[in-house]
Amino acid sequence: KTVEVKSSAQEIAKAQGYKFSSSTLTIIDEKVMIDYESADETPWYEYRDSIKHVTIKGEIKKIGAHTFDGFKNITDVTLSETVETIGDSAFYNCTSLKKVLLPDDNMLMEIGKSAFELCENLERISGYTKKAKFDPILITIDDRAFAHCSSLKEFKLPDDIELGEDVFVGCDKEFSLVCTKESNAYNYALENDIDVKEDFSINIIEEEYMELEEEETEESDTNSEESTT
Repeated sequence: KTVEVKSSAQEIAKAQGYKFSSSTLTIIDEKVMIDYESADETPWYEYRDSIKHVTIKGEIKKIGAHTFDGFKNITDVTLSETVETIGDSAFYNCTSLKKVLLPDDNMLMEIGKSAFELCENLERISGYTKKAKFDPILITIDDRAFAHCSSLKEFKLPDDIELGEDVFVGCDKEFSLVCTKESNAYNYALENDIDVKEDFSINIIEEEYMELEEEETEESDTNSEESTT
């Protein structure tokens, strides 16, 4: 006698690499985090109106293109430390999205075209403010990645960042970039009429290092004189 076993929708979803519970979508396997042509191709599209929280777990390195494009009820996203890339239009037009949370030891290096465009309520990406606990290691932010994020007021950038066109166009009127003077980010801000808050943390570290070197040199000279006499 054959016994038919019916899997629940949640069991099937978990087997496919994600799970949805209440208002939280958790991605647990990179096999579903691929580039999509449009959001309606994603396996979680049927939950789009119910998803408010997104959590990325496991060893996932990339948030695929269009994975949450137009999911208008997402309010927050938590990324794992392994995520290196946020793909093109990954969170495009997520109008309720307020914050993206990153661990201090994150590996985020690339943000794709229009990744957060039209996220009008996006206020912060943790770690990318002047009071950040870590220095960002971002290498590239592509065209219009944060275009019309009208609630975004500040973004901290590393010196050698490569920035596309209109990355921050349409942000808050008081929006500013936090960066060091004469850096790529600083020059980009000047070219695009963006206010700058100079990041003195690197200068402070360099000054402390130079002071330490001077102290060590003085101590060495003193020891040499004493040994001579």
